[in-house]
Amino acid sequence: MNNKETMLKLINLLKGNGRKIFAIIIFLLISSLIAIISPLINRGIMDDGFLSNNKNVVIFYSILALVLVIIDNSIELWKENVRATLKAEITYNLFNKSFHKLRRINLSELNKTNNTELLNNIHNDISNISMVADGVFFITITQIFNIIGGIIGLCIISWKLTILVICFIPIKFFVARKLTKERNQMANHYMTGYSKFARWFGDTLGGIKEVRIFGLFNKKIGEFNDMQGNVIKLEKKMTMQNSFNLVFDRTLQSFITTILYIIGANMVFDLNLTVGSIVSFISYSIYCISPISAVLNLGLVLSNILPSTRRYYEFLQMDSEEEENKSTVSLTEEMRNNPQINFQNIFFSYDGERDILKDISFQINPGEKVALIGLNGSGKSTIITLFMRFYRAYSGKVLLNGMDINKINIDDYRKNVSIVSQDSYLFNDTIKNNVCLYKNIKDEKFQQILKDCNLYEFYEKLDEDYKIGENGRLLSGGQRQKILIARALATENNIIILDEATSNIDIDTERQINELIMTKLADKTIIIISHKPNVLKYMDKIIVLKDGEINAIGDHDELLKESKVYNDILNNR
Repeated sequence: MNNKETMLKLINLLKGNGRKIFAIIIFLLISSLIAIISPLINRGIMDDGFLSNNKNVVIFYSILALVLVIIDNSIELWKENVRATLKAEITYNLFNKSFHKLRRINLSELNKTNNTELLNNIHNDISNISMVADGVFFITITQIFNIIGGIIGLCIISWKLTILVICFIPIKFFVARKLTKERNQMANHYMTGYSKFARWFGDTLGGIKEVRIFGLFNKKIGEFNDMQGNVIKLEKKMTMQNSFNLVFDRTLQSFITTILYIIGANMVFDLNLTVGSIVSFISYSIYCISPISAVLNLGLVLSNILPSTRRYYEFLQMDSEEEENKSTVSLTEEMRNNPQINFQNIFFSYDGERDILKDISFQINPGEKVALIGLNGSGKSTIITLFMRFYRAYSGKVLLNGMDINKINIDDYRKNVSIVSQDSYLFNDTIKNNVCLYKNIKDEKFQQILKDCNLYEFYEKLDEDYKIGENGRLLSGGQRQKILIARALATENNIIILDEATSNIDIDTERQINELIMTKLADKTIIIISHKPNVLKYMDKIIVLKDGEINAIGDHDELLKESKVYNDILNNR
């Protein structure tokens, strides 16, 4: 996305807020007019009041100046109220779009970065983009008005001195332009460096246990110092550049003021100008010179906004599930109540080079209990991932009652499947909300689900509003797994997937879950990934996978007799 396209995105972002922007510009214009009139009032107070010994003129102009200040401050409050509302709406809309995008973005895109880096980028980009509604951005418009008004004011007082002041404008222009160009480069480097640091920070935080266990702190602190050192150097350069800009402005303005006082004194002594005119002229010269920095500083502001806008909209353009699935076909009652699953000649690769699944074909009939078994990397979880439509096979089809699952409304489809895996997430909320997922379930039914999962006694000891922490971190591994299984039972879906769901639970609970599968869940279609013989012996069908291919299909007893791979897996588990 080039700068022109990026600017168009910014303009389109502001289009829906045209009335607010128009109101702000009107407020700024009125404030600028008041600012332009003020030096003329000061000249009247000086020349027609004090120097002419006319007290009434001093009183009149002083009251007029006070009234204008009150009007200006009132307008400033109105303007800030509109501007703050505009910025809040832009920020909300940007976060809203990013949240909806994250809801649908393909997992293949999410896997390219870690969560810390992604969230950091989104937050920084939205903060920078919303600067289009900052005071700094609109002050630039004010300064343009001030430059025009200042030149008019200068010409009214003395066209000769006006030429002198205008001669300094190119100096200020070229210095500010050079600083803007340098700042633009630094801003791009800063964004890249900070994004790299956020990625590293997220990766280190995710492996903080390993850092402690293996004594990697010195290694990580060295990496931290290198990355933060680069970021801090850029921050220091940008801060010093701002300071240089301010110092140059003050020095140049002082130089111009000194010259004007010297030349103006001669003109006053020759009676060509009044004292008040000189004072007013210096004020107007400030209106002409100082705003040049603010106007060109718009480039500095854009140097932050444009890269962030580009990255934000590139994020919005990432592949999403809506783009893959434009169908609105809903699940039929037959699909919900009697699901038949078919994998037909499925080939799949994560990287486009090495096949993870190779010509996978099998059928699961309504109410069947099917296990997927294989060594690590054999493709078990990938089959589940494809069935849940987080990825798509590049060849072959997955069918539900004869319908390609990619042609079914994705929300409707997923609501029909309950999945429990070691990666399933628990919200920082109560046990009930994590089990029921904020649906109204009768207390009797909820309590029975807890009893079925051997959770009831534990739940009874807790306060009703007790929160389990982020991803259940205040629970043991077994308690966490039981809640996930209870969640699957609460949904009452007819397809249940258990991906190593009994790996962290005690023997009694595992036996209870096995009994549930054969009794209360007897009419459900269940897909299990497990290597435990006391689970596998209850399965109607076991699919043995090796290196992404189906090695054998049968029940537990058949495979014990006929499949060497199956026996090897059970013996080495």
